[in-house]
Amino acid sequence: MNEYRISERHPAVSLFYILAVVAIGFLFLGPALGLLVASPFYDGNLFADFTAIRAGQANPALFTAIMIVQATAGLLGLVVFPLLYLNVIEHKTIGSMFSTENNLPLIALLLVAIGTCFTVAISPVIEWNMNLDFPDFMSSFEQWARQQENALMEVTR
Repeated sequence: MNEYRISERHPAVSLFYILAVVAIGFLFLGPALGLLVASPFYDGNLFADFTAIRAGQANPALFTAIMIVQATAGLLGLVVFPLLYLNVIEHKTIGSMFSTENNLPLIALLLVAIGTCFTVAISPVIEWNMNLDFPDFMSSFEQWARQQENALMEVTR
């Protein structure tokens, strides 16, 4: 069992470090860098318009900028920073995370099958969510939720 350990630290300490590294990259530095990368693709005040989205004012012209910010945050927070953690703090390479597998084609096929099954399985839940009707005493919440969904659908369309 110990031959597969990545860290010599207690697992709770390693978990704290990993969550901190991912949070810094995904929640702070990734979006900040994403705003810088997205700014040439957007005419106007990008920061002010992102703030307006939080206030409920949808702006469909922000679609490309939102996708760039999201991609940059995801890449930094979920790929680059964890790799830096592994290399700098744990002094390991990415290869130490993987054992040599003889069944790589089978594993790849299983991953594709699992992803396809998940997509098929989640479709009825998405459909159910779109057609959900609340009781009469929650009608004001239902209207608000539909307005929010429609506004966000316009931004990502």
